[in-house]
Amino acid sequence: MIFDAASGAYSVVPGAGAPGWVMALWLDERRLLYRDPGGISVLHLDGRQSRVLDVGGYFIGRSLGVSRDGRWITYTETGTESDIWLATIR
Repeated sequence: MIFDAASGAYSVVPGAGAPGWVMALWLDERRLLYRDPGGISVLHLDGRQSRVLDVGGYFIGRSLGVSRDGRWITYTETGTESDIWLATIR
């Protein structure tokens, strides 16, 4: 949720109730970057929302970051992979 200290009002961050939603980061004083199960989005404090990148796979923990100068977004995507081996025992 976002709390507006001037009005005392709370607003819900879109996607916050979605399964697997992990975290959000401030880009600046007016924009919040967050990751939901479908990708990475920006929420503007005036309520506008825009998708930055569609990302698949799993995300766990702190899987979203912003560079110090605000020019780069980083994310971690964890996948599940396996091999099946067949052996003949003689």
